Amino acid sequence: MRILLIAPPFYRLFRYPNIYFPLGLGYVAASLRRDGHEVRILHADNDPASSTQSYRDLITHYPLFLQGLQNTDLPCWTEIAAIASEFKPDVVGSAAMTVYLKAAWRVLEIAKSVSPKVITVLGGPAVTINPRAAMSKPWVDFAVSGEGEVAAMQLVRALERDDPSSLCRIQGLSWRGAKGDIHYNGRAPWIDVDMVDFPARDLLAFKEYPADLYGTIVTARGCPYRCAFCNSPAIWGSRMRYRKPVNVLEELEETKERFGTRYFYFFDDVFAVNKRHTKQILQLMIEREVCIRYWCNTRLDVLDEELLDLMAQSGCDNLSVGVESGSDRILKCINKGISRSTIEEGLAVLERSGIGWSVFFMMGFPDESVEDLELTLSLMEQVKPPKGIVFSIFTPYQGTPLYEKCKKLNLIPEDADKWSLFSHQSPENYFIPNVPRDVFREYVDRAIAIADKSKGYVENL
Repeated sequence: MRILLIAPPFYRLFRYPNIYFPLGLGYVAASLRRDGHEVRILHADNDPASSTQSYRDLITHYPLFLQGLQNTDLPCWTEIAAIASEFKPDVVGSAAMTVYLKAAWRVLEIAKSVSPKVITVLGGPAVTINPRAAMSKPWVDFAVSGEGEVAAMQLVRALERDDPSSLCRIQGLSWRGAKGDIHYNGRAPWIDVDMVDFPARDLLAFKEYPADLYGTIVTARGCPYRCAFCNSPAIWGSRMRYRKPVNVLEELEETKERFGTRYFYFFDDVFAVNKRHTKQILQLMIEREVCIRYWCNTRLDVLDEELLDLMAQSGCDNLSVGVESGSDRILKCINKGISRSTIEEGLAVLERSGIGWSVFFMMGFPDESVEDLELTLSLMEQVKPPKGIVFSIFTPYQGTPLYEKCKKLNLIPEDADKWSLFSHQSPENYFIPNVPRDVFREYVDRAIAIADKSKGYVENL
């Protein structure tokens, strides 16, 4: 079958360039190709002409995102329609985080408008967290929850055989019955991360992409931490599944050789959560003289001087750490597992390492007070990360304890059309009942000014 996988536009609607290869679609594409299908990937969120330069721009451009979802004459949408018309796929798939959901819906709606008989499939975190809501649009034929490599392959086999009776046996699949009712088969078992093919980067097609866009990679799946604002454990599980170090090295080397990639992005939720495993990877990178530079995201409480030394030697030039808040009370409320003193000690170690580093901060948690916000601002002003500050406005994602808390406080709507619009870039985010809305906006403005002054946002995203 001919299959077109599309990464939906999101940052492109803000006029901001998305510079990352769509890793999930790459893994699915590799699985489908191995099964004998003709597959292509379109990165509809990538646009080199995008021009957003600061976090304040990203916030102020949020209305462009809302308008862009409705304006089907924009190049990102006409591009999708033209490629779907030219490629003539039998199946069109897209994937979405919660805030990408409306864009992914639009992608599949366009596919149906080009060819009403095309089969549409939706995957990604938004489906995993709430498969029935993700299937709420009539132009979504199927949805795949969890890891999609196996379920997508089984679904396409069933479609090829014209065997609807087998749909109920595909774990992770949501589908429509004869009367239009939605059936969900439950989550599939976790896969062996060493048994899947490398992401099919070579199937990225239809336009030119920069070499370093291909550099997204993971060394493991899962996250053992329980931060109350993060739904990663609900998506990937809390049990870590590590790739063999040599397997990671082979993918790095293949990507560098084949695409000329020199900069990589380790998209593990917490890089180096298992220090022994990570040190083995870094030592191999040094021994085999991979000679790349890379970014990774980790926690302050997993770092030590030996690990930082290996990271520096192996090419790390931007290590991002999640601090979130300057208030010990809020750090406890969000179950971050660190204190302000831990943060200050960890950042001092980072400063001595010589590695470029950046810091994530977040504001707007439902338990926050003005005093807590002041503590966060004071820490933002205190730290001097060489790669800057990345600031976010708290968003209550489904599958998290703070989503449930906000729901009990009647702070979020039930309608998927509405909650799917909330993101860290939404200026309308307001889930902090202890602080008046106008006062909270003043604190957000102050935080944005500090983040932009640090010049961190553009370098990190």
